[in-house]
Amino acid sequence: MALELSDSVRSQIVILSKEGLSQRQIMARLKVSKGAVHGTLKRFAESGSVVSKARSGRPKVTTPSEDQYIKLSSLTDRKATSSQIQNLLNKERMAPISRSTVKRRLSCSGLRPLLRRGTKARRLCWAKKHQNFTVDDWKKVLFTGESTFEIDGRERTTQQCIKPTVKHGDGNIQVWGCFASSGVGHLHHIDSALTEEKQVALLLLWKSCRLEV
Repeated sequence: MALELSDSVRSQIVILSKEGLSQRQIMARLKVSKGAVHGTLKRFAESGSVVSKARSGRPKVTTPSEDQYIKLSSLTDRKATSSQIQNLLNKERMAPISRSTVKRRLSCSGLRPLLRRGTKARRLCWAKKHQNFTVDDWKKVLFTGESTFEIDGRERTTQQCIKPTVKHGDGNIQVWGCFASSGVGHLHHIDSALTEEKQVALLLLWKSCRLEV
């Protein structure tokens, strides 16, 4: 059984194709099958992305009422950290949930927990380290980020920009984007966990798009 290509390899296929290499040349250079090259280029042509689609995995560990509890806990006490909310919820559960789960639920609700002291210290250290950056220094920096947007009416939207039905659960969509001094990159739909490998693949894809300019 053939192994599935990683997102970074798929990105390299797209880049080499944009540089003018034939599918046969790409096969030889990356040591992948003809079907893998053809399928990757077809997917990119149809969706503009090479990132793997989400697969059915384990079910959510929290119930809708627990998700609401996490949200209300943060709204009630905006100084509450994700660890504090985690501890409160775990007192009522047989199986404990992780702090990462709490942070994901808050993110889906458009909320962020209070920053920890360590996080504040690291951010302050980063700011001081870069406070003397010149314009030329910042021109070498690429800013990236991802965000979740509601598409089921809980946020103000332009009707012609949304679909009339929502196919996935809680009605939100996660996107990734980037910008630099040279301009703004494309917005990419993220339909699975944004792992380090996927971020590398998206950056390679951003680089390939710049080759067209």
